[in-house]
Amino acid sequence: MRLQAVVLLLSLILLLPYAAAADDPTRVDRVNKLMSNFSTPQLAPGESGTFAFDVVNTNENNMTNISLTISIYMFATAEETKNVDDNWSTPLIRNTQEQRYTFPPFDLNGTLAENNTERLRVTIDTSVHTVRGGVFDQGTYFVRFRMEFDYDNETGPQRYLMASRGYFTDQMWEDATNDTNVATCDPADRKGDICFTYLSVDGIIPDSSFGVKEPMPMWPFYTFVVLAGFFLFLALMFHLEENPGTWPWMERKWRRFRGLWRQTFQKPKRPKK
Repeated sequence: MRLQAVVLLLSLILLLPYAAAADDPTRVDRVNKLMSNFSTPQLAPGESGTFAFDVVNTNENNMTNISLTISIYMFATAEETKNVDDNWSTPLIRNTQEQRYTFPPFDLNGTLAENNTERLRVTIDTSVHTVRGGVFDQGTYFVRFRMEFDYDNETGPQRYLMASRGYFTDQMWEDATNDTNVATCDPADRKGDICFTYLSVDGIIPDSSFGVKEPMPMWPFYTFVVLAGFFLFLALMFHLEENPGTWPWMERKWRRFRGLWRQTFQKPKRPKK
């Protein structure tokens, strides 16, 4: 019995590192689910809308001391791309009247328990002067995220940093995804096809976006409706002319209308001398 107990104890000691590794908050399948269910507004200049998303703890223990910052960092259409900085007056996140916002601890209660979800919201404000896309060209504002939290997987608490694509320069991303760099990357820093040595973060969370563009003017629609009604009327009158007796009451109204039209607009004929 003593021998069996010793063997069992040794087995548990040997398996402990593997158990800790399994409970790794930087695993790609967990990081990919940290943020989900985005609700992104499509706005006309001068409108406001709610930007919302879920923060999900997919780990086996609590996430604590959470700090989450979002920021509007880029504007793009099919023809151009512009970086959004402090010189842009709009759009703004209403909570701060800036392009960035850090959620206060009470929004997340400082802690997010395992398998729990927190719904977060901010209001995006635009003005009539907001840079936007045209009627047929969607203008998109990109939103990036930076999240830090403490996590203890029974090996002691550690601080983890997650960031979205918008926090990395094109050169950093090129270095991190270059085939040669990925092939020679330290296995501990390689997750999928990305070498995190060049990014200095523990995981990549998604970017998001919202749209601002000129609304479709209504006058073409109304013009189309009026023209459709006019040509439908002409088609009906042509049918009456070609098929007398089909709708007598309508024919009488049509003749009366033609008579009034001629009396009003037809020039009287001059008598012959």
